[in-house]
Amino acid sequence: MRFAGEQEEFLVVANNSEQVKVFHRSSSACQLLNGHGGVVLSLDVSSDGYTLVTGSKDNSVRMWRLDKEAGQFSCIATGTGHTHVVGAVAVSRYVHYVATLEKFGSSSRI
Repeated sequence: MRFAGEQEEFLVVANNSEQVKVFHRSSSACQLLNGHGGVVLSLDVSSDGYTLVTGSKDNSVRMWRLDKEAGQFSCIATGTGHTHVVGAVAVSRYVHYVATLEKFGSSSRI
């Protein structure tokens, strides 16, 4: 779970589902982010609050961007090629890099 948006007006939640839920804090409206083919295990938000990265059991990473005017997130990139579950993601401070951690067996790799 992370806060997103310039004023942290959104609460982004991954909860044992293929969908990511984005709640608007003042209205309680919920946007469902669809695209992953497996349970979303990890998420991170950029320091400006406008970019969201998710990692999933489908061995992929997705990057979502907030449209400030519409107040909605949309997928802008998909990272494929992981050979195992993406158990953790991290966005660098200025969104120039995304780090992922694959989980396989009892070990992990970056």
